[in-house]
Amino acid sequence: MRLARRFPVFFSALLLLAAAPAWAAEEEEVAKKFLGLPVELWKLANLLLILGLLVYFLGKPFNQHFRKRREELDDAIDRAGVERDKALALASEMTARLASLEKEIAEIRTRGAGEGETEKRAQIEAAARDAEMLRRNAADEIEHRLAAAKKDLARAAAALAADRARDVLAGAITDEDRRRLLDESVRSVADAAGGMSRS
Repeated sequence: MRLARRFPVFFSALLLLAAAPAWAAEEEEVAKKFLGLPVELWKLANLLLILGLLVYFLGKPFNQHFRKRREELDDAIDRAGVERDKALALASEMTARLASLEKEIAEIRTRGAGEGETEKRAQIEAAARDAEMLRRNAADEIEHRLAAAKKDLARAAAALAADRARDVLAGAITDEDRRRLLDESVRSVADAAGGMSRS
């Protein structure tokens, strides 16, 4: 913060000092001396003055910055060491867990193979029972449907035979045969009615 307030003053002084050798160089053709001293001496004085001002104004902030940065790096290195130790402990724990899990997996596979064979046999037997039951049910269903189809076929054949017989009889009976059958039917009804009234 202090450096920011001093910066404009410092920058102005720096420009002024940097301009002095340029003025001296312009007059170098006229004279190789400035205020009675050689120009080379003035250049050296300007350089030493600029370096001195830089050290004076920037030395302390740079020291503080580098000291703070070194402390931050030391803290980061310490934290990284702690984190590395934690990571190594975690890695060894994970390795132990992985070995334990691999052992459990091997045991489960061994146990599963035996149980798998037992389960496989049980499933095969259950499938055989289910297949037999399905075969019986299918045979019963086929038999039932076959019987129903036979009944339907017998009814259709009887209806067809009755229709055919009616057609044959309708063509074979004459009007006289019809009158005679009607008279016989009326007589038999009358006889049956008479027999009922006597009893």
